[in-house]
Amino acid sequence: AGVSNRVLVNVVNNSPVTSNFVTIPSFCAGTTAPILATTSPNGVAGTWSPAIISNTTSRSYVFTPTAACNIGQTLAVTVNPVATSNFAAVPAFCAGTIAPILATTSPNGVAGTWSPATISNIASGSYVFTPTAACNVAQTLSVTVNSRPNAPTATAQSFCKEATVADLTATGSNLKWYLNATGGSVLPSTTELFWQTYTYHVSQTVGGCESARTAVTVTVSLTKWQGYWTSVAPNNTSTGAVFQANYTADTSLIACTILVKSPSIVTFPAGFNLTVANGITVEPGASLIFESNSNLIQINTATNTGNIVYKRNAQMNRLDYVFWSSPVANQNLLAFTPNTLPNRFNTFSEPTKSWMQVASPATTNFEVARGYSLRAPNGFAQAPLASVTFNGVFTGVPNNGNIVVPVTTTASPTGAVGFNLIGNPYPSTIDATEFLQANTGAAYFWTHQSYFVGTTLVNGGVANYAAFSLGGAVAATVNQGVNDRPNGFIQAGQGFMFLTTTNKNVTFTNTMREANNANQFFRTAQQTESDKLWLNLTNNSGAFSQTMVAYLPNTTTGFDDGYDALQMNTTRNVLSSKIAETNYAIQSRGNFVSSDVVKLNLNIATAGNYTLSKDSTNGIFTSAQDFFLKDNLTGTTHNIKQTPYNFVSTAGETADRFEIVYQNATLSNANNIFENGNVIVFEQNGNLNISATTELKNVKIFDIQGRNIFEAKDINAKATILNGFRPQQQVLLIQITNNQNQIVTKKVVF
Repeated sequence: AGVSNRVLVNVVNNSPVTSNFVTIPSFCAGTTAPILATTSPNGVAGTWSPAIISNTTSRSYVFTPTAACNIGQTLAVTVNPVATSNFAAVPAFCAGTIAPILATTSPNGVAGTWSPATISNIASGSYVFTPTAACNVAQTLSVTVNSRPNAPTATAQSFCKEATVADLTATGSNLKWYLNATGGSVLPSTTELFWQTYTYHVSQTVGGCESARTAVTVTVSLTKWQGYWTSVAPNNTSTGAVFQANYTADTSLIACTILVKSPSIVTFPAGFNLTVANGITVEPGASLIFESNSNLIQINTATNTGNIVYKRNAQMNRLDYVFWSSPVANQNLLAFTPNTLPNRFNTFSEPTKSWMQVASPATTNFEVARGYSLRAPNGFAQAPLASVTFNGVFTGVPNNGNIVVPVTTTASPTGAVGFNLIGNPYPSTIDATEFLQANTGAAYFWTHQSYFVGTTLVNGGVANYAAFSLGGAVAATVNQGVNDRPNGFIQAGQGFMFLTTTNKNVTFTNTMREANNANQFFRTAQQTESDKLWLNLTNNSGAFSQTMVAYLPNTTTGFDDGYDALQMNTTRNVLSSKIAETNYAIQSRGNFVSSDVVKLNLNIATAGNYTLSKDSTNGIFTSAQDFFLKDNLTGTTHNIKQTPYNFVSTAGETADRFEIVYQNATLSNANNIFENGNVIVFEQNGNLNISATTELKNVKIFDIQGRNIFEAKDINAKATILNGFRPQQQVLLIQITNNQNQIVTKKVVF
């Protein structure tokens, strides 16, 4: 074998070099990543994989040298994540309480430190959290420290009822009541307060912060009836009364409040009163009953809860009417008197001066302070049989406080006047003087009287309206010498006519209420002593009318509104005094002067014998001052203060015959004078009637030719009916002889 030629080979021995890139410090994610150099500090060139450092993720980067003999390098690059601490907001808290603690690691694991390191419990401020890890984000918390509110303000409190914590008052927000000054539990609002005097404590809460507590002295004045009084019977307006058992009053009570608990029955018989400063509560199933002529008086305007029963009795015959007014709310008319015929429930129309039938008593309630004219139950005995007691029962919430009712007027020849049917709205009597001082006018009370002589009805001769004003009062009837002149109070349940001269509101107030237990069911207010005289018109058949003249300061001889009362009765036997041409039942005439002259007016229903007489007197007329009746027809003056005056009158109105005078004049005994003025002749029911002031002896009748056509002898009476003589259409001369053989001749035309 052959051998080839030899070639010269140059061999270079390169030593390997390792790149010496330094470690790349970790950095925060999201920041600018370092740049990877392609030549190491010791001169090794090459490339990186990846070529660019990520600023989001940690990883390794491999350097591959260009020279094959050189050694590459791997760098691990750490990208630190960025974290924000997630500390929750610190709730506001109250100054002086324990402050929250600041944690050094957030819920999401970020550790760090706070500046300041602890939260102040005095003042609001900001707190900065610095994370230990540089890449993490700091956090600032604002902490609110609420100031502690001032303690609420409160004054001592008094209660006269079963009070609870809910009744306590203080000035503040979100009040809390405690038994103790510190500590203890909040008292529920339904907690009943201790009787007598006890100190409670109250705080307020504002912005979640509770204040210190204010001490409050609380007094509960209360007595309870449990078959006995737990302390004493209530006798003042500061102590409340609670009835927990049946009770019948044997004395009048005065209390601050009243609570009647079910099933208690509390009764105030006639003659006893309950006076209450504030409200009354009657629980369902309980009863509070006031018998006729007892009173429930309330002092303050307070709300009442629950029904009472108020009873009012009236003596009635079947055809009698009574003016009623309800002392309670929502009393139904028919339920009040269910046996009264439905067409016998009436109101009064002031504009038309007429009675108006209530359309549906079954669905109509009493209006507060309005009057109603209601007839007796249809089964009652009819006069002249004895009257029957009507037991009126009102059931409802008792009326209380100011009550207003409008009244109106219409034009009349003497000016605007209006008669309005109103009534006492309270379950107690009221003082009528105070009522009329507050509401100028006059009051008229229907006496619902049917007057009989034997079995003969003489109601046409009885006025039936008693009148009252600030000037005085006059009666409507007289019974066995006792008249029914209003004399003190308007009873509970009483309706009455109110005379006004202006359109206005009439106001009833609690100050008018009185504890009066009299049984005159249309009574009016007691008056002060003054100079007054009362005259009566009567006859033997039961006629009665009364008028009064008063001399009072601040009044005049003209019309004085509130003091003078018009005469309502015009169709019966009526006695009035006159102001100008108007008739008055009551007249006030200023200060007394002896030269005064008071004109009287008579309305006579039936011709015959009548008497004018003194009823009673006040002031100077009770002592030295006389008063005289002047008869202008006969020319006589009679001392009516000493003896009654008898006269005869035809039917109809007599406006100028009589006057009251006070001057000492020459007196005559008119009752013994026999002249034309003292003898009347009239026809009635087809018969000739003769009346005189002295007893008659005989009567002769002559025709125009002088022939004696009739004679009656031995009469021996002041009045006679010539039953045997029937007057014709002719002129007659009637010769009348009395028992003193005095003769009067009357010419009459039929």
